[in-house]
Amino acid sequence: MYGGIFKPRGKQYLDFMFVPPQIPHREEELNILLDNLTPVLEGDVNAYTIPVIYGRTGTGKTTVAKKLLEAIEKKDTEIILNRLMVNCVSYSKPYNLSRYVTQYLTEIPTRGYSYQELMQMTYDTLELRDEYLFLILDDVDELIRSDKGRFLHLLTRLDEAGDKKRILPLLIARKMESINDLPGYIRNKLNGPILHFEPYNVDEMSDIIQDRVKLALNDDAISKNAVSSIAYISSALEGGDARTALTLLLNSGNIAERLRANRITVEHVRKAYEHLPGYSYRPIGHFIDERTIKILQVIAEFLSQYPDEFILSEKMLRAVRSEVAKRYKITLSHNDFIETLDRMVEARLVNKYMNKYLWISISIDSIMNLLAEYFK
Repeated sequence: MYGGIFKPRGKQYLDFMFVPPQIPHREEELNILLDNLTPVLEGDVNAYTIPVIYGRTGTGKTTVAKKLLEAIEKKDTEIILNRLMVNCVSYSKPYNLSRYVTQYLTEIPTRGYSYQELMQMTYDTLELRDEYLFLILDDVDELIRSDKGRFLHLLTRLDEAGDKKRILPLLIARKMESINDLPGYIRNKLNGPILHFEPYNVDEMSDIIQDRVKLALNDDAISKNAVSSIAYISSALEGGDARTALTLLLNSGNIAERLRANRITVEHVRKAYEHLPGYSYRPIGHFIDERTIKILQVIAEFLSQYPDEFILSEKMLRAVRSEVAKRYKITLSHNDFIETLDRMVEARLVNKYMNKYLWISISIDSIMNLLAEYFK
């Protein structure tokens, strides 16, 4: 009986904005950032150093920052620490950013002031109240690109003019080059931990997916191979991007539900991958020869019998060679067959990872349609 793929309200746990209970493979980075803040929470504000975390999209930077805010919320503190996280894609101009920060802390009208005056107003408000502001600047690359570091320079100058540090920044960047290109007198003030968030590998990605599966999906609603295929795609093909993994998990679940399947299989994942933004495909006859196409057809026929497989096993490949010889009278040595598979890899029909050939980037339905067009 069909029971559905997602738990009630389960899809919310696959949203990028959701902060999960656990953050697999980012615990160390979180602890380093928390250690950097601990003296501040105990009252030694001037001990704070400005951290920089950087890495590609989908490597957990924003999630770790949000978990850091959660951890601060749970701690007893000796000071009043206001907390604000700003995405600099939305606030890339110094004035817009300064106005947003000032309005977060005070109801004083901000119209007619320069951004320097607004930030001085923010600092003065904090000093008058004897409070502090932990300011996370996410995607700070956009701000730096816009103002060449002037806003960051202003933050450090405000602190130097007062008796205490009042505004405590944390910078999140996609590329360290954005930070390195800052003038030395600004860059030297960024004296806290510098943490590189490496792209997730296949095993790490699998752990992340499994955690979200437990939150979002009904029991046994996804196969182990489907989880593995999402991990391979999001790490090996999409640069270790956990956001891609969440998108594939959500969309493959939607496809499975639409087809009234009891569980997500690899074929549902392949179909979901085809609908990612930027995915494209060309007719197969434009870039591989006829013999390769015939071998491709046999592989596709074998895989169509096993919609939950994506690794081209030795057993399957031997069976394909045998069928090709029988049907087309094409005898292939082992090396010939490997060369053919490598041509398919170059054509982006097949993927290769750790000496394994994988069928994960195009659905069997799609390849069958392309073959039908070719053999018309």
